[in-house]
Amino acid sequence: MNDTAKIRVLLAEDHTVMRAGLRLIVGGEDDLIVVGEAKDGLEAIDKAKELQPDVIVMDITMPSLGGLEATRQIKRDLPQTRVLFLTIHDNEEYFFQAIQAGGDGYVTKAAPEWEVLAAIRSVHNGDCYLNPGVAKMLVGDYLERVRRGEKRDPPRSPDGPRARGAAPGGRRPLQPGDGQDPEHQRAHRAQPPRPPHGETRRSRPPGTAQVRHPPRHHHSRHVATHAAPNRRYPQRRCPGHLAPETTSA
Repeated sequence: MNDTAKIRVLLAEDHTVMRAGLRLIVGGEDDLIVVGEAKDGLEAIDKAKELQPDVIVMDITMPSLGGLEATRQIKRDLPQTRVLFLTIHDNEEYFFQAIQAGGDGYVTKAAPEWEVLAAIRSVHNGDCYLNPGVAKMLVGDYLERVRRGEKRDPPRSPDGPRARGAAPGGRRPLQPGDGQDPEHQRAHRAQPPRPPHGETRRSRPPGTAQVRHPPRHHHSRHVATHAAPNRRYPQRRCPGHLAPETTSA
């Protein structure tokens, strides 16, 4: 295979023996090529800018500058470069720090050779690779937290904490009485709710009283209109109102 078509790999590892072993493993593949090596984080940053590798196999604990801070700076300047962490740390604290720093995969040094090679190819294809041993550890830790009744805090949205029932963007949904003066809002809240449509005394739960609402304005006008005399013909009354009887002398 042509070298330009191979996956270009940079090895960032402070142990010389470990680097040599990785060079033999990676260099023996037809689709992979080692383009450089770095013994600490500072050298990894310089080699990444110089060589423009496709994948960096990064250790976490290194002198001068650790792999986490080196990854942050590399991702800031070379966002297209993929970073695969290869470390002895197999706890969730280092795993989440590695992902937050911009890592694309996490493999422990106890993994077999084929898994390291599979992880390099996976992150190069745009996937996030997680070592099965680390995945098992994370799942076990989560189940233990559930058993103890503990929960992780939910991730915060970019707009800040969102209350229950809040609209997207942190806005509060409209409520009855919005846009009214405070006096009207207090009267609206003090008014007892109307019973559901079709509710009767028998269907009402025991111990609850029937809500009596004041008459509407249109009902008052209707009563006043029909109780008054007819203005066009004063001697005639509205229906339902009989004229007084007259007695003969």
